Amino acid sequence: MPWRRVTRHALAVGLLLSTLVLASFLAFQAMAAARDHEATTAAVLTDYAQAAAAEYARRVGQEFEFYGYYPIFRVLDRMNIGDPNQPLPTLAALQEQVSADDDLGLARYLFRMDMRDGSLVAGDELAFGSDLRWLRDTLPAHVGHEFAADQRSALLIQDSDPARMFIYTVGREGDSVQSAYGFEVDLDVASEQFTASAGRASLLPASLLRGMTSDSIIEVRLEGPGGEILHHMGPVGHELSPFAARMPGGPQLGNAVVLVTLVPALARGLIVGGVPGTRTPLVIGLLLATAFMTVGALLQLHREHQFQRQRADFVANVSHELRTPLAQIRMFAETLKLGRVRSEADRQRSLEIIDQEARRLTHLVDNVLQFSKSEQDIRRLSLEDTDLSVVIKEVCELFAPIAAAKDVKVDQSVTAPVHARVDRVAIRQVVLNLLDNAVKYGPAGQTVTVRLSHLETVARLEIEDEGPGIAEGDRHRVWGRFERLERERGAVVTGTGIGLSVVRQLVGLHGGTATVEATAGGGATFIIELPLNGTQHDRVGADRGAG
Repeated sequence: MPWRRVTRHALAVGLLLSTLVLASFLAFQAMAAARDHEATTAAVLTDYAQAAAAEYARRVGQEFEFYGYYPIFRVLDRMNIGDPNQPLPTLAALQEQVSADDDLGLARYLFRMDMRDGSLVAGDELAFGSDLRWLRDTLPAHVGHEFAADQRSALLIQDSDPARMFIYTVGREGDSVQSAYGFEVDLDVASEQFTASAGRASLLPASLLRGMTSDSIIEVRLEGPGGEILHHMGPVGHELSPFAARMPGGPQLGNAVVLVTLVPALARGLIVGGVPGTRTPLVIGLLLATAFMTVGALLQLHREHQFQRQRADFVANVSHELRTPLAQIRMFAETLKLGRVRSEADRQRSLEIIDQEARRLTHLVDNVLQFSKSEQDIRRLSLEDTDLSVVIKEVCELFAPIAAAKDVKVDQSVTAPVHARVDRVAIRQVVLNLLDNAVKYGPAGQTVTVRLSHLETVARLEIEDEGPGIAEGDRHRVWGRFERLERERGAVVTGTGIGLSVVRQLVGLHGGTATVEATAGGGATFIIELPLNGTQHDRVGADRGAG
């Protein structure tokens, strides 16, 4: 039943769409899992960068104090330079008074501020100017707010280009701070000490690096308060790496910021077990393939539904086409059998109608058989040299009774013989279908003109009617199977919808062409061109042409 076919069709569509939805859900879950995995990987590598930054700050800060500037302060304290009443020596003079173990290479010049009156003196290496003014303005506030009672020293970093670093301590008398004294740091020497301190051991555990070195995968920058680079080590140019950490270096480094960045191309090798490659492209590809296959299956179901509808229409149309001539044959045969004819003329008329309807049945059955052969790819032609003019005349004579029943005249403009290698039965079918089409869709009383001519390499057959014609946009459609124009839907004229399709199939098997053009009077002219050089497709499975 039709409703059962509809139910099966709807069920198939529902299953296909459900498959697509399920595939989409699974693809979404797979991509979400990939995103979560990537986020976890980034978080772990960022933690590694933070651990490296903390290790750098701890190690460099401690060693810079104990092996860098603390030994210098030990020499300064031994010389009692913190006493504001003592003259401030130059570094050169001071170096002469100390042993070789107490290297003062980290210091550029000495300075001392008397906290009682704010006076500031500096070694002769200092060019008095903006540096001295900045130090005079900054040092008292820093001593008052930042220098704790138990603190041994402090760092000041000037936000300038280039950046400058000052290290100082205080001289006390009881609980009162009498002076602040120290030196400006030579950043080139300090940077060498930072590199040596950080390079004494890896900033990350060897089990994570697995043969790689810190300086190949970790970039470290020590930045001043204005972003000035105080120290740099490791590869360059990875500022945009997503695996980075920032943290204060602590009081031992003057609260400079430590920035650690992991090289993206190598950082993923730190993940234990490695980072599996992303399968997102594969998942997306499979989803697209599923979508394409689902759409293809839906289109195929739609085509099958259309084919079932066309097949039902075809069966109904063929049944209708068969019923009319059979009813006519049966009625006039019973009339003759029961002797109900009143005269010899009536008897002759009954026989003519029976013959006419039998011809129609034969023509209809031939069309259906030819169409069935084309659907099963059984399309062998029996080619022989044939005079097309003779075949066309015979067909026109056989068709004359059918045309006369519609009050249609068939005018033949076929005079000279035209020879070609064709299948005689197939060409008869072509001409019959074109004549039947012209009579069926043309008005009563029209004249159908048949012309045959010989061109250079083809034989040209033209069948012109006086019907309503065919719009230019519909001229390619009329050759399709079961195809009917919009103006014919619901019309009194019926048909199987395969006549012109059979024409193009048979002409295509001969290697010819079938077209339709408009005529000056408003009708249509169907044009068939067949090759004369014997290059037709005379084998099974040849191209069926359009339609």
